[in-house]
Amino acid sequence: MSFDLFILLDESTSNLQQMWVKKMKQVGVDVKFPNDFDIGKEEFEDVSIEVRFIPPLMKTATEFVSFEFNFDFIPITQESRDDYLDCVESIEMKEKIKSMTIELQLYSQSGRSDMALIFQCFAAACLVDAGKGVLFDPQEFGAVAGAEVYKVAKAHCQYELEQFNSAQPNVSTPTGRPNTNNKYKTVKLWAAIVLGALALDGIWHVFLK
Repeated sequence: MSFDLFILLDESTSNLQQMWVKKMKQVGVDVKFPNDFDIGKEEFEDVSIEVRFIPPLMKTATEFVSFEFNFDFIPITQESRDDYLDCVESIEMKEKIKSMTIELQLYSQSGRSDMALIFQCFAAACLVDAGKGVLFDPQEFGAVAGAEVYKVAKAHCQYELEQFNSAQPNVSTPTGRPNTNNKYKTVKLWAAIVLGALALDGIWHVFLK
């Protein structure tokens, strides 16, 4: 079963790729694209990319992993636009959809890895945010824009994120728990000193008698 996210943008948006990469880095997605890659400008099907996740998305940085995604934008047809408009009630959202000119179906197939799903969700959210566009989620949330796109991204891969982060060591202590060994050692030391002092005091009393 495929998982689809549709990204609607205005093709006149300038510096789109630069802003997209910056926003991905801010949320914790570090991506290496091919040197000739230019999002939204040419046909890019099955683009091989390298991805790793970094804080704040993950506790610690992961290793780079390779994926292939289709980044081929196409013009929005009137039929497609009408389908989107039929799915929304907000007048503001309808007007925003009417101003969009190109769309990208960012999808993954069943059997995808957890990392591929996380990348897909946050790459889509960051691209919509960078281009001030619309994210259409046919699975659950419908048409969203602005900060809401990140809530959609997180909702679709919350479980996978929790699994990754629970498997990673806590940065502060290896077990994720406060290190109390030093505290207990200090208490034991003072107890020994007090008991030693009491013992000496008892010995002196014997001699004095």
